[in-house]
Amino acid sequence: MDFSQEQITEILDRIEIRLGIMRKKKYDFYKESGVSSALYSNWKTGKAKPTAKTLSKIADYLGVSLEWLISGSGEERVNNLPQREQMRQEMRILFDAAEDAPTSAILEAAALLMRYKEQNK
Repeated sequence: MDFSQEQITEILDRIEIRLGIMRKKKYDFYKESGVSSALYSNWKTGKAKPTAKTLSKIADYLGVSLEWLISGSGEERVNNLPQREQMRQEMRILFDAAEDAPTSAILEAAALLMRYKEQNK
């Protein structure tokens, strides 16, 4: 696969977004995914391009589909993540978003969730 620098930048953005959701630091990513910081830096500067094999490994590490990692379309999450882990990540997103929200908005959202829960019993 031959990616343009714009596509590589978008892929790297998706990697960083996902690392944030996972609450992983780049150091952890480099150590655990097998992608060195030098290689990642070379992708950023256009000195190198990622291979499909490397992106596939990264997608597995991040728990996302290769299609989502490359194009941003398709399913973001791969179903191989344990359901509890997916829920924990989704709850973290909600809590982070609620941190800056006014109390009234949080209470309104909670009321909506309760009504939804009652309707779907």
